Amino acid sequence: MSFLWVAVLPHVGVIMCLPLLIRPTLGSAQNSIQIGVLSLVGVVFLLATAPDRLLASAIGVMFGLVVPLVMPAVQTLPLTVRFGTGLLIATTFCSFVRSTHQLLRTSTELSFKNEDLVRELRCANGALEAQLKVDPLTNVANRIGFEEAMSDSGPIALLYVDVDHFKHINDSRGHGIGDELLIQIAAVLSESVRTGDVVARLGGDEFVVLLRRADEATTRRIARRISESVRETFAGYSATVSIGGAIGNARIEGGEALLSRADANLYAAKQNGRDCFLLDAVS
Repeated sequence: MSFLWVAVLPHVGVIMCLPLLIRPTLGSAQNSIQIGVLSLVGVVFLLATAPDRLLASAIGVMFGLVVPLVMPAVQTLPLTVRFGTGLLIATTFCSFVRSTHQLLRTSTELSFKNEDLVRELRCANGALEAQLKVDPLTNVANRIGFEEAMSDSGPIALLYVDVDHFKHINDSRGHGIGDELLIQIAAVLSESVRTGDVVARLGGDEFVVLLRRADEATTRRIARRISESVRETFAGYSATVSIGGAIGNARIEGGEALLSRADANLYAAKQNGRDCFLLDAVS
């Protein structure tokens, strides 16, 4: 708005001097010519000061210049006074329109910024929710992530995996080596499964693998691949895994019941000498 008034002041002086040159004391025809000329000058002036507000300039001239110049109630006033007053009204009107437009534009920009903030907040919340479902050590799913995966699964196979003699390795070699072993075993499990299957760490050295729509042959093949990969990868640690498997329908039988069967087979595998895989009958 300050820029507008800086542009207005020098022009007002020039424009208000125009009636003296046109001689307002002439007849009505001459006054009409003066009104037309001054209105045209006013239009040019307003368009020059607000070129991006053509409609506002036109309305400002109509109500700020033409009306005060032709209203009978103000005919007795000098033409310069009428024109100066009209120009002031028109300039004020245009300033108001420009200020309103600026306010609306600022409001729109703030609205866009708010949308960006909401989008960023949603992304942050999504990332936080994802982190809550991931084991921070091994970067595979935790129990929350595993239970969520099981809740919307139908026919599945579960492999309950436990590292043999992990406590001995952890105590003899240190917790740092034990953590590194868990990280690498999680990587082996992830590499051994198919796309869409889920690997999760339930706690300690216990992992579970969810195989979607896997029959008995597929389940045995993947379990054998896991056992062999662990045995070969961690030969220096003499590390092996025991695996208990169960096949069923999580929606019919229930995920916890299916996991209990796999856990029972894991216990039986450990009792059977460890480093082996046991799978119960398909239900």
